[in-house]
Amino acid sequence: MSLFLGAPEGMAQYIEEMGEACVELESYVSQVRAHSGQLRNIVAGNDSRKILLTGPCSIHHPEVSRQVIDAIAVLQEEFKDAFKFIVRLFGEKPRSANLDKQDQLNFRGFIAHPDFGVKTRQDVVTTDKGIAVMRDLMMYALDRNLAVGTEFLSSVNAALLGPLVSYVQIGARSVQADYIDR
Repeated sequence: MSLFLGAPEGMAQYIEEMGEACVELESYVSQVRAHSGQLRNIVAGNDSRKILLTGPCSIHHPEVSRQVIDAIAVLQEEFKDAFKFIVRLFGEKPRSANLDKQDQLNFRGFIAHPDFGVKTRQDVVTTDKGIAVMRDLMMYALDRNLAVGTEFLSSVNAALLGPLVSYVQIGARSVQADYIDR
């Protein structure tokens, strides 16, 4: 039985398969909770550090993102008494500039299109690969003691990646996400 009632046909099986991969995430739960607690304490004024939300933001090239994560990790260690860094890893950043002939988005972000503009047609959706790469990038950041921030436009992606995230940004795309989360 799927927890996602009304999910598109085939989604329940996809969630079950991805759920097996999510078992690996359990080892990160205490670290994510620690990051989240630190962020709450800073916002509440119980910790004098400032929060810096920085990073590659919209993911397009995972290797470049890893280089940026490594650089931020060095800064986090150097300035740990003054700042709490959150690395932005956004896998759902649709681009309205990439409209097809029917004015439909054909690029919905890295999670849906991890090979966009590389080896496949722009309209090929390979969410399983995108989720796996985003999960690996988030774990890569956590392995370097960085809090992870993102924006979720899909409840499925939130369920699969949420355990790795300490900060969720809400923006215009989040509020108008019905075109992605059908």
